[in-house]
Amino acid sequence: MAQGRVGRRLSRSSSHRMALLNNLVTSLFRNDRIVTTEQKAKELRRYVDGIITSAKKGGLSNIRSINKKIKDKEVFKKLFDIIVPSLSGRHSGYTGIIKTGYRKGDRAKMVIIRLIFSETAAEKDK
Repeated sequence: MAQGRVGRRLSRSSSHRMALLNNLVTSLFRNDRIVTTEQKAKELRRYVDGIITSAKKGGLSNIRSINKKIKDKEVFKKLFDIIVPSLSGRHSGYTGIIKTGYRKGDRAKMVIIRLIFSETAAEKDK
């Protein structure tokens, strides 16, 4: 019986796809929101949830695997110092996707993908 494939190929080779996802996740953690196509955002959501879950678990192995994906030291520090503590109350669903319309050049569906911080963390900042 044929097995289904998991994930989207995004018309790229595997190394190009992983580099794209690593860059997108770094930008998302740096800016808390990015504008991208719908298919990239849906694939990025799976990738981000895995990284945040690994960061919440902690441990040397998880930290090293995250360090392979996020090359920017400032973003890596922000992930563990700001993002993970603010998401400690959530078990999943760390990102939200908001549809914004179509890109003018090729009519690709565009979305904003953003991190969803818990309300308790937002109240602590006030």
